[in-house]
Amino acid sequence: MFKLDFNKGLFILLYVTTFSGALRKWLTLPSALNNIFVGLIILIPTLLIFLKSEHKHEYYLSKGIFYTYLFFLAIMATNPLNHTLYHGLFGILIHLLFFGILWAYQKNKASFIDKKFISTTLVLLAIQVIIGSIQYSSPGDSFINRYAVDEESTAGAALVGDAVRVTGTFSYIAGYGAFILLALFISFYLIKKEIYPKYNFLILLSVFYGALLSGSRGTVGFVGLTIIMFFLFETKSFFNSKAIFNTFIAGVIFLFANTLIGDPLDIYVRVEKSYDNFIKRFDNSSEEGESRLTEDIYEAIDGKYEYGLTGIGLGSTYQGANILFGQSPQAASIFYEGELFRTVIEGGYLLLLLRFILLFALIKDLNFSIGFKIYLFFIIGLYCSIVFNIYSAIYLAIGLMLLSHAKETETTKIEQNT
Repeated sequence: MFKLDFNKGLFILLYVTTFSGALRKWLTLPSALNNIFVGLIILIPTLLIFLKSEHKHEYYLSKGIFYTYLFFLAIMATNPLNHTLYHGLFGILIHLLFFGILWAYQKNKASFIDKKFISTTLVLLAIQVIIGSIQYSSPGDSFINRYAVDEESTAGAALVGDAVRVTGTFSYIAGYGAFILLALFISFYLIKKEIYPKYNFLILLSVFYGALLSGSRGTVGFVGLTIIMFFLFETKSFFNSKAIFNTFIAGVIFLFANTLIGDPLDIYVRVEKSYDNFIKRFDNSSEEGESRLTEDIYEAIDGKYEYGLTGIGLGSTYQGANILFGQSPQAASIFYEGELFRTVIEGGYLLLLLRFILLFALIKDLNFSIGFKIYLFFIIGLYCSIVFNIYSAIYLAIGLMLLSHAKETETTKIEQNT
């Protein structure tokens, strides 16, 4: 008889999140089935919260804060200004995605089998990068570059330079970029645990290449900066000379062999093109990107929002709820894009404050150095979408808990049967 536990629930969440988009955009499925997939993605993290832990766990600082956060979410969901109660229910689920996964991990840390997720994620990374490379070189109107949109839609694929911004197996660009965050933390896990020491830096380079394919300045910036901070705070030395030497030798052998056979996959061209197109997009819109980074923070704290004290109800800015149940007049009258301002719109300044307090408590409980924790608190708290981008919320939370579960002193090897 199937019994859902933390590990099984997390596996289901990983697979459904990663492959449901492929089914939605490449197969003709009933809209009801598509809604079921989306429902599973946002419902499973909440179920993980209430699963009974198989082992006794310590009482962390985050416990009281998390249940306080959950209590206020329930109150904010019933805000009289909210358009419907269904908006509030959706709002509770999406506001629990990131925090719920990390809290469930704290409860089930003793029974969490981290090694089972590593090989799976590496295979998924290979699939995403291979499909992404094909999408990048294919026309925007080709079958492989379809988005999960209605057949009547005439919207084409987004471009970076003269190439398509890839989506991998996901419905939209945001899903692929969020998966790269998970892959990044998996590569860190391999480095810390000294697993595949001859190849883990090559895997890290593959992650960065995958980020370039996304064409997202935010994804590339997060990946690049987090790599620097990881080596600065989380490794025994900034450079592992043996690993770098092994990576260099393996890379030279690969490049030499690839050159001898005439570069049949156009690897050199693809890497150069992805870099050039990203730099072109970065240069053309650097001022816009900088303003977007600061504008969200300013809008959230400037005190000019009419309903800043109470918000207008959870889920009022969530596109899925608005499509199904209509949009609140209060939300329709203003422009919103950034996560912090949307948090204030839905739950007021109290929800914004609780977000930062809970994020601090959960990161504090993770097994990282103080420097890396401080970096993660600010980069995630200010610039990452951990509520309204469900892909980012799920993949970032899973990546953090996997890396936290790795201990640098352990050198146990995973059987290389990927």
